[in-house]
Amino acid sequence: VQPLPRITGMQVFSRDHLIVWGDWSTQQRTSILESVDGGVTFQQKPSPCAQVETAAWLNPAQGVVVDRLSRVFVTQDGKNFQQIDLPCTALSKIRDAATDRNNVWICGDQGQIYRSSNFIDW
Repeated sequence: VQPLPRITGMQVFSRDHLIVWGDWSTQQRTSILESVDGGVTFQQKPSPCAQVETAAWLNPAQGVVVDRLSRVFVTQDGKNFQQIDLPCTALSKIRDAATDRNNVWICGDQGQIYRSSNFIDW
């Protein structure tokens, strides 16, 4: 059984622990799901939007989520999201997100690259 109608991405933390995101699931009532058993079952993870374009997680609690309108949301506890203000428009959409050990990175159509180590300063 597919956990979401359309999965646009996933991040794996270990063999058993992963997070997937994509389009809103009326059955799951979210667009972000988490599995701790290698994808056998999924649990709802709070989502700030209906359609997640991309996301990146430093760990299961700290991450960034970007919706199809290029609105950027951050969480430091995996449950509560805050929208942050970045200069994104319909012509400069955010398309991808990634992490390294200490930073979250997002980039977009017009060559913009943003990095944050604290989810506040970009």
